[in-house]
Amino acid sequence: TIALTNAVEFKSGKIKTVKVDYNTAFEVSEEVVVATVGFESSEGFTASTTYNNTSVKKFGATGKQWGTICGTATTSDAITGSQSMQMRVYESTGPKDPYVFMDYSLPSVSTISFKAKGSVTTNKLKLSYKTTGDWVDVETFTLTTSAKEFVHKFDTALENVSFKFTFVYPSSFTDKSKITIDNVVFKGINVTPET
Repeated sequence: TIALTNAVEFKSGKIKTVKVDYNTAFEVSEEVVVATVGFESSEGFTASTTYNNTSVKKFGATGKQWGTICGTATTSDAITGSQSMQMRVYESTGPKDPYVFMDYSLPSVSTISFKAKGSVTTNKLKLSYKTTGDWVDVETFTLTTSAKEFVHKFDTALENVSFKFTFVYPSSFTDKSKITIDNVVFKGINVTPET
């Protein structure tokens, strides 16, 4: 909280003196990093080379787990560090859309950023969130074969929120096409960061 106490005088050709007195207080909103995840072994993510799981596979520390369909934490083609999260699409799994999701919630998030890349340029990544009820789609990002950072800022901070990334692929796709995600950063306003 910042309190201002002062008096300001303005002078112009038509109005000789206008005096404004102010004595007020206001809250300063500062966006801070609430939580991060890099899908590293130190964060509880065990790397694997099995990507075609059709039931949810869980990773991460207790209370901060992520789940995947057709995906795993992996050392293969990592973006930063030793590991990333990778999803692959398989002809053999039929209509299963690969996705990765948070199995916990954060108290308040105003901005999410992450790095991602696709094995082909037709691969896209859909971001969704959930506070209560169903997943709400936010934005679909077009990927390149080189990792880029993507940012989505919400008009209003989301409370008690979880996030999900879904692999969006064309009807005609290359078997075992992949999307790699890393460096997910959540920011909030006036929120205590995770420990």
